[in-house]
This record gives sequence, C-alpha cells and structure tokens, in this order.
Amino acid sequence: MYTDQMSVLQQIGFDGEDMGILHCMLGAIIHITEVKFREAERQNEALEIVNLEHVNTAAKLLNVNPLDLGVALIKTKTDYGGEEIHVLKSLSQANDGRDALAKAIYERLFGWVIRTINDDLNPSKQSSRIAASIGVLDIAGFENLHNNSFEQLCINFVNERLQNFMNESVFKTEKAIYDEDGIPCQDVDFKNNMDIIVVFTKKSVGILSLLDEETKLQQGTDEKFVQKVTSNHADSGIIMKSTTSDPVFGIHHFAGQVLYRCEGFLEKNKDTLNDDLFDCMKGSENPFINDLFTVTKGPTGTISETQFHLRQSRRTTMAFHKSKKAATPRSDDVRKLSRELGRSMKRYGQSRGVVPSYSTKKHNTVISYFRASMDKLLEKMKQAEAHFVRCIKPNNKKMKENFDASRVKEQLLYNGITEVAKIRKQGYPVRKSHSDFYKRYLLFLNQLL
Repeated sequence: MYTDQMSVLQQIGFDGEDMGILHCMLGAIIHITEVKFREAERQNEALEIVNLEHVNTAAKLLNVNPLDLGVALIKTKTDYGGEEIHVLKSLSQANDGRDALAKAIYERLFGWVIRTINDDLNPSKQSSRIAASIGVLDIAGFENLHNNSFEQLCINFVNERLQNFMNESVFKTEKAIYDEDGIPCQDVDFKNNMDIIVVFTKKSVGILSLLDEETKLQQGTDEKFVQKVTSNHADSGIIMKSTTSDPVFGIHHFAGQVLYRCEGFLEKNKDTLNDDLFDCMKGSENPFINDLFTVTKGPTGTISETQFHLRQSRRTTMAFHKSKKAATPRSDDVRKLSRELGRSMKRYGQSRGVVPSYSTKKHNTVISYFRASMDKLLEKMKQAEAHFVRCIKPNNKKMKENFDASRVKEQLLYNGITEVAKIRKQGYPVRKSHSDFYKRYLLFLNQLL
C-alpha cells in the first residue's frame, strides 16, 4: 500500500524534494507526539521533558533550533494587564500544546497536498477560472458513544445539516417534479429537522454562537457555557438539562437523544498553538516549512486555496536520507540540549499558573472555521447534481455475517430512507430526458405512422 501511495503522489506531480519534505514532516509529527513531560521536583520550576531525544530528532527533521523547540513546549508568553509576560506551562497545557503542534503541522501539510492535487488537475493555473478542483468530505455517521464530547457535537451537527439537505433535495425536489409532470402524488411525511439546526445556528443564542462567546471570554468556563445553552433553549423541546451539577446537556437529534459531556469544550474550541511554537516553526531554516507557517489560513481553516507561493527546499532530499540517522541522536547531543534547556528556563520568573489569554484578533476558533467550511460545502452541493449513498451498519459489533434486524430498522427509520422509498414509488423510477427518449424510440414512431 505504501508503494502504491508513493506512486500516486509521483503521478500527480510530487517530485523528489516534495516526497522528502513529506516524509520529514510526518516523521517529525511522530516524534513530537512521543514527547513526555513531568512535574519538576521543586515547586514553581519548569516542567521536565522526559525524552529529549524526540525533541532533538523532531527539530532536525523540521530544521528548527532544538533549544527553541524545547523551550516553546514548556513555556509560553501572554498578555497580562497590557504587558507581555512569560508563563511556565502546567502539565496539561504542555500536553495540549504538544498535540496542537502535531495537529498544526499535519493540517498545513495536508492543505499543501490538496493544493498540489488541485494544481495538477488545473494545468492552465488560471486564477480567475478554476477548471477542476477536489474537495474531501470525511465525515462519520451519526455518533452516540459512551462519552460524547466536542468532536461528537460537530459530527452530529454535520449529519443534521446533511440530513436536511437530503430532505430538501429528495422530498421537495421530487414533489416539484411530480407536480410539473402532472403525476399524482400523495404527501409523504418526513422528519424535518430544521428546528434542531436553528438551535445550533441561531444568532447570538445558538449553541455554536454561545460556545464561541464563552471561549473568547477571559473568565469563560465549560459550566457557564452549559448554563447558557440550557437556559436559552429551555422551552425548545430539543435541549435536555442534566439533573446533576456536571457540565452536561442533551440534544434530541433527528437520529435520537445524545448526552454531551462538556469538560474541555472551550479548550478544544481554541487554537491552542501558542505563539512560541508558531514562531519556532516560522523560524525554520527550511524555506518550505517557513512559508508553510507564514501563509494565513483561509476562512475555512485550510491553506489549500491560498495563492501564496510556497518556496521549495533543495535540502529536504538530503534530510530525508539522513532521517534514519536522525532518529537515533547521539547521547552527547541530548545531554547538551538538556543543559542548554535548563539554563534557558532559569531566565523566566515564577509566573506559573497564569492562564494564557486567548486573542480573537490573532486566532479564529475551531467552530468559526467549522461553520464556514460547512456553509461552503453545502453551497457547492446545492450547485451540483446530488447523489446520496447512505451506509447502514448491519450490527454494532463490527462483525461479518451478523445481521441485527432491529439495528438496521432503526437506521432506516431515522435516516429517512423509508420515506424516500415511499415517494419514489409514486413516480417513475426510470427517467430519461426528452431528447434521449426521442432518439431511442423514434423508430417505433415511424412504424406507427
């Protein structure tokens, strides 16, 4: 499979340098996610990085200073009372920052891959007229897990929007065709979920707006967000209030009830890649990585549509061939990094525990990108001739030759497939254009005349 993927990349225009930087950055992501932290022995001291060899290797693959990367992983800067101060990260903040860095590298790398594919599909490279493009919608079906969090809320909202789009496309469009052609058609009741979508999207008091508002507040909390959601939609019949004091609320989705545990909602909605880590990536000696973190994201949170020219590094091929050697750094390199990191962290005062401010001028929230991406997707779908493939799980055990009739029936009912079958049954399943019909059956017409 790996060989096939590399072959495909070469076919769509990736050269040796492109393949080299792709491997280097993916390798760096793996090493970054392996970085572990632990509390210092003394109070108010910086966290210790347990395995500095991963920091050293990731830095070499990204062509950044290992010391700068190590410092940025355990320290950040924030605005406090109008003054910029340096803050030592807590253990949870360091873990979040590490994960955010890995995500940011992958996100921007993926955007570049999509952009390269689009360029290959549009050889004319005319900025005013796009000949072809590729869009990837990777969305799971409706989810109701044992523990539903921010990710499930987003996935289920997308499913609400797509379900509504299918309703509009199939039921209303189908009814209009029958009326135009004079075909008798009885009304088919379908579950309209627009009221659920309004609860999510209503200006100021919708779930998404309330989440963004609470995220931007310095004193915002998950608990306050839940309180605002339940109080603003108490009479909607869609939002369920928890009987406990935990930050939990429920939603009556088109596919069933889901309880959401909201611990960490605000943090997940933030762009948690702190300025130190971002500046470290922009300071890469590799021109490509430097540009990759210099380019500004588009409204949907990706760089795939940017017109920014990304420089190509002429050193990545060498770095790729040396990556195996870089994966096992010399012990003296790691010891040197440890000493330098210790000396560097002594410069920063005991400002640990301060919560870094979240600047809405510098960073958009995840929800803001999510909404823009969803709106753009639906706009494209409305302009296209939509075809739907609905996937039905035969069981919840991921087992072959195991057909759970009750589970299948449940999905057929809430997906609206039974209603689609009813309305299509009233019309004619085989549909040809008048010109195709004329060409196909003209011979019979001549014989009759």
